[in-house]
Amino acid sequence: MSKKKKTRRDKEKYPDLNEKTSLKLRRDYIDNRHYVKGVSHNGVLVIPELDEESKKFLNQFNREYYGASFKEKDEKDRIHVSKIDLDTVADIKDQIRKIKAKRKKIFDISANKTTEEDRESARLYTEQIENMEDFLNKVYPKRDSEHRNNQRNRCFLNRNKASNDVNLVSWESLNEDSLIFEDTEVLYRYILDGKVENED
Repeated sequence: MSKKKKTRRDKEKYPDLNEKTSLKLRRDYIDNRHYVKGVSHNGVLVIPELDEESKKFLNQFNREYYGASFKEKDEKDRIHVSKIDLDTVADIKDQIRKIKAKRKKIFDISANKTTEEDRESARLYTEQIENMEDFLNKVYPKRDSEHRNNQRNRCFLNRNKASNDVNLVSWESLNEDSLIFEDTEVLYRYILDGKVENED
Protein backbone atom coordinates (compact mmCIF):
# COMPACT_ATOMS: atom_id res chain seq x y z
CA MET A 1 0.00 0.00 0.00
CA SER A 2 1.51 3.33 -1.08
CA LYS A 3 1.89 6.18 1.36
CA LYS A 4 -0.43 9.12 0.97
CA LYS A 5 1.46 12.01 -0.58
CA LYS A 6 2.03 14.90 1.83
CA THR A 7 0.37 18.16 0.86
CA ARG A 8 1.84 21.60 1.42
CA ARG A 9 -0.55 21.93 4.35
CA ASP A 10 0.76 18.68 5.91
CA LYS A 11 4.33 19.98 5.70
CA GLU A 12 3.46 23.30 7.39
CA LYS A 13 4.03 23.39 11.16
CA TYR A 14 1.15 25.81 11.77
CA PRO A 15 -1.09 25.54 8.67
CA ASP A 16 -3.96 27.51 10.17
CA LEU A 17 -1.72 30.54 10.67
CA ASN A 18 -0.56 30.61 7.06
CA GLU A 19 -2.75 32.24 4.41
CA LYS A 20 -1.31 30.02 1.67
CA THR A 21 -2.33 26.81 3.44
CA SER A 22 -5.81 28.00 4.46
CA LEU A 23 -8.85 27.51 2.26
CA LYS A 24 -9.75 30.57 0.19
CA LEU A 25 -13.23 30.45 1.70
CA ARG A 26 -11.73 31.16 5.13
CA ARG A 27 -8.84 33.50 4.39
CA ASP A 28 -10.72 36.76 4.76
CA TYR A 29 -12.12 35.74 8.12
CA ILE A 30 -8.87 34.71 9.80
CA ASP A 31 -7.51 38.13 10.69
CA ASN A 32 -5.36 37.12 13.68
CA ARG A 33 -2.70 35.59 11.39
CA HIS A 34 -1.40 39.11 10.73
CA TYR A 35 0.06 39.24 14.25
CA VAL A 36 1.92 35.91 14.19
CA LYS A 37 5.24 37.30 12.90
CA GLY A 38 4.89 40.56 14.80
CA VAL A 39 3.83 44.00 13.63
CA SER A 40 6.01 47.01 12.90
CA HIS A 41 4.88 50.61 12.52
CA ASN A 42 7.26 53.20 11.05
CA GLY A 43 10.13 50.76 11.54
CA VAL A 44 9.30 50.22 15.23
CA LEU A 45 8.18 46.79 16.46
CA VAL A 46 4.85 47.44 18.20
CA ILE A 47 3.68 43.80 18.54
CA PRO A 48 6.41 41.20 19.02
CA GLU A 49 6.38 37.87 17.16
CA LEU A 50 4.38 35.19 18.95
CA ASP A 51 6.34 32.54 20.85
CA GLU A 52 5.95 28.84 19.95
CA GLU A 53 3.36 28.14 22.64
CA SER A 54 1.21 31.07 21.45
CA LYS A 55 1.51 29.96 17.81
CA LYS A 56 0.46 26.43 18.75
CA PHE A 57 -2.55 27.77 20.68
CA LEU A 58 -3.61 30.18 17.92
CA ASN A 59 -3.21 27.50 15.24
CA GLN A 60 -5.51 25.16 17.18
CA PHE A 61 -7.94 28.01 17.90
CA ASN A 62 -8.20 28.86 14.18
CA ARG A 63 -8.57 25.18 13.24
CA GLU A 64 -11.48 24.77 15.66
CA TYR A 65 -13.17 28.18 15.38
CA TYR A 66 -12.82 28.82 11.64
CA GLY A 67 -12.27 25.31 10.27
CA ALA A 68 -14.72 23.44 12.54
CA SER A 69 -12.03 20.77 12.84
CA PHE A 70 -11.80 19.16 16.27
CA LYS A 71 -8.98 16.60 16.03
CA GLU A 72 -8.46 16.10 19.74
CA LYS A 73 -10.36 12.98 20.82
CA ASP A 74 -10.36 14.02 24.47
CA GLU A 75 -12.53 17.11 24.67
CA LYS A 76 -10.44 18.45 27.57
CA ASP A 77 -7.60 18.98 25.06
CA ARG A 78 -9.78 21.27 22.93
CA ILE A 79 -9.90 25.05 23.26
CA HIS A 80 -13.65 25.21 22.60
CA VAL A 81 -14.96 22.90 25.30
CA SER A 82 -18.61 21.87 25.69
CA LYS A 83 -20.33 23.04 28.85
CA ILE A 84 -22.87 20.20 28.71
CA ASP A 85 -22.59 16.46 28.02
CA LEU A 86 -23.38 14.96 24.61
CA ASP A 87 -26.57 13.28 25.87
CA THR A 88 -27.97 16.69 26.81
CA VAL A 89 -26.90 18.05 23.40
CA ALA A 90 -28.76 15.20 21.69
CA ASP A 91 -31.82 15.80 23.88
CA ILE A 92 -31.93 19.54 23.01
CA LYS A 93 -31.50 18.76 19.29
CA ASP A 94 -34.39 16.29 19.54
CA GLN A 95 -36.58 18.93 21.20
CA ILE A 96 -35.72 21.40 18.42
CA ARG A 97 -36.65 18.81 15.77
CA LYS A 98 -40.03 18.20 17.44
CA ILE A 99 -40.83 21.93 17.65
CA LYS A 100 -39.80 22.38 14.00
CA ALA A 101 -42.17 19.54 13.06
CA LYS A 102 -45.04 21.29 14.87
CA ARG A 103 -44.21 24.57 13.13
CA LYS A 104 -44.02 22.81 9.75
CA LYS A 105 -47.60 21.59 10.17
CA ILE A 106 -48.68 25.24 10.41
CA PHE A 107 -46.44 26.26 7.48
CA ASP A 108 -48.02 23.51 5.37
CA ILE A 109 -51.49 25.05 5.77
CA SER A 110 -52.31 27.32 2.83
CA ALA A 111 -52.07 31.03 3.68
CA ASN A 112 -55.81 31.72 3.24
CA LYS A 113 -56.69 28.94 5.72
CA THR A 114 -54.36 29.91 8.57
CA THR A 115 -55.87 31.62 11.56
CA GLU A 116 -54.41 34.31 13.77
CA GLU A 117 -53.89 31.59 16.38
CA ASP A 118 -51.88 29.52 13.84
CA ARG A 119 -49.66 32.50 13.00
CA GLU A 120 -49.10 33.26 16.70
CA SER A 121 -48.21 29.61 17.38
CA ALA A 122 -45.75 29.61 14.47
CA ARG A 123 -44.16 32.81 15.79
CA LEU A 124 -43.82 31.30 19.28
CA TYR A 125 -42.34 28.07 17.87
CA THR A 126 -39.81 30.10 15.86
CA GLU A 127 -38.87 32.09 18.96
CA GLN A 128 -38.47 28.86 20.95
CA ILE A 129 -36.27 27.31 18.25
CA GLU A 130 -34.05 30.40 18.02
CA ASN A 131 -33.64 30.56 21.82
CA MET A 132 -32.77 26.85 22.04
CA GLU A 133 -30.31 27.10 19.13
CA ASP A 134 -28.65 30.19 20.67
CA PHE A 135 -28.32 28.33 23.97
CA LEU A 136 -26.91 25.25 22.23
CA ASN A 137 -24.34 27.36 20.36
CA LYS A 138 -23.16 28.90 23.64
CA VAL A 139 -22.81 25.63 25.55
CA TYR A 140 -21.71 23.43 22.61
CA PRO A 141 -19.21 25.51 20.59
CA LYS A 142 -18.49 22.70 18.09
CA ARG A 143 -22.00 23.17 16.68
CA ASP A 144 -21.51 26.93 16.44
CA SER A 145 -18.22 26.48 14.54
CA GLU A 146 -19.81 23.97 12.17
CA HIS A 147 -22.76 26.29 11.48
CA ARG A 148 -20.51 29.28 10.74
CA ASN A 149 -18.30 27.14 8.50
CA ASN A 150 -21.35 25.87 6.57
CA GLN A 151 -22.67 29.43 6.19
CA ARG A 152 -19.35 30.54 4.68
CA ASN A 153 -19.42 27.56 2.32
CA ARG A 154 -22.97 28.40 1.18
CA CYS A 155 -22.33 32.13 0.77
CA PHE A 156 -22.74 33.06 -2.91
CA LEU A 157 -20.29 35.96 -2.75
CA ASN A 158 -17.72 34.07 -0.68
CA ARG A 159 -17.74 31.04 -3.01
CA ASN A 160 -17.42 33.13 -6.15
CA LYS A 161 -14.69 35.29 -4.64
CA ALA A 162 -12.74 32.16 -3.64
CA SER A 163 -12.97 30.82 -7.22
CA ASN A 164 -11.98 34.24 -8.67
CA ASP A 165 -15.39 34.68 -10.34
CA VAL A 166 -15.96 37.90 -8.39
CA ASN A 167 -13.53 40.74 -7.96
CA LEU A 168 -14.30 43.16 -5.14
CA VAL A 169 -13.36 46.79 -5.71
CA SER A 170 -13.62 49.85 -3.56
CA TRP A 171 -16.89 51.74 -3.98
CA GLU A 172 -14.94 55.02 -4.16
CA SER A 173 -13.03 53.76 -7.22
CA LEU A 174 -16.24 53.27 -9.27
CA ASN A 175 -17.73 55.77 -11.67
CA GLU A 176 -20.51 55.72 -14.29
CA ASP A 177 -18.18 54.37 -16.99
CA SER A 178 -16.93 51.45 -14.87
CA LEU A 179 -20.39 50.10 -14.05
CA ILE A 180 -21.74 47.45 -16.40
CA PHE A 181 -25.37 46.41 -16.10
CA GLU A 182 -26.03 42.92 -17.43
CA ASP A 183 -29.36 41.91 -18.87
CA THR A 184 -31.63 40.87 -15.97
CA GLU A 185 -32.36 37.48 -17.58
CA VAL A 186 -28.61 36.75 -17.75
CA LEU A 187 -28.20 37.77 -14.10
CA TYR A 188 -31.12 35.55 -13.15
CA ARG A 189 -29.46 32.58 -14.89
CA TYR A 190 -26.19 33.46 -13.15
CA ILE A 191 -27.88 33.16 -9.76
CA LEU A 192 -29.58 29.87 -10.72
CA ASP A 193 -26.67 28.21 -12.53
CA GLY A 194 -23.76 29.90 -10.80
CA LYS A 195 -22.37 31.29 -14.04
CA VAL A 196 -23.04 33.78 -16.82
CA GLU A 197 -23.16 32.29 -20.29
CA ASN A 198 -21.67 34.28 -23.11
CA GLU A 199 -24.52 35.70 -25.20
CA ASP A 200 -22.38 36.56 -28.27
